[in-house]
Amino acid sequence: MIEQDRTIFFKNVGRWMKLSRERLSDKNSRCTQTKIGNHLGVTFQQIQKYENNTNDINLWNFIKLCEYFKEKPSDVINTCNADGYFNVKASVPMTNEEEYKNAGITEEQAKK
Repeated sequence: MIEQDRTIFFKNVGRWMKLSRERLSDKNSRCTQTKIGNHLGVTFQQIQKYENNTNDINLWNFIKLCEYFKEKPSDVINTCNADGYFNVKASVPMTNEEEYKNAGITEEQAKK
C-alpha cells in the first residue's frame, strides 16, 4: 500500500510539473524542459523522467522547482498526496472542500 501511495504521489508531482510548466508558457516565451533543467542543474531528459514518473525528483530539486513556479512546497505536497487531483489545472486556488471533491475523496480519507 505504501509503495502504491508513493507511486501515485510522484506521478502527481510529474503532472504538476508539466502543468505548471505549460501554465508559464505563452506565445512569446515557452517554459521548456531545458529551461527548468538549467535552473535545477539537470538535463532536459531528467525533467522528462520526472514528468513521466520514470525517476523520482529529490527533495532539493523539488524545493527549487517550487520556488521556480512560485508555489509553497507544503501546498504542492498536500495536493500531490491526493489521488486523482489533476482533473483540474495546477495552481488554481481552491478551498479544501474543492480539492477533496476534485480528488474524489472525503476529508477523512485525505487525513489518513
